[in-house]
Amino acid sequence: MKPVNIANTAPPPHLPPSDPNRLIRLKEVLQLVPVAPSTWWAWVATSRAPAPIRLGNRCTCWRYSDVIALASKEG
Repeated sequence: MKPVNIANTAPPPHLPPSDPNRLIRLKEVLQLVPVAPSTWWAWVATSRAPAPIRLGNRCTCWRYSDVIALASKEG
């Protein structure tokens, strides 16, 4: 069996994070809210989903607590 490098593995999305205000990328957002990327972006455009936080030209994040609040409301 291959050893797993624990330093490079993200915690599962169902576990509470140490900081609810941490920023998450689209890949993790879509694990928490299982919709297509195009659906997620349509929700952002219509303010159904939280507004993204831009960290640069090619880096968009969302606050974990905002996504969890949306997931519990949609669920």
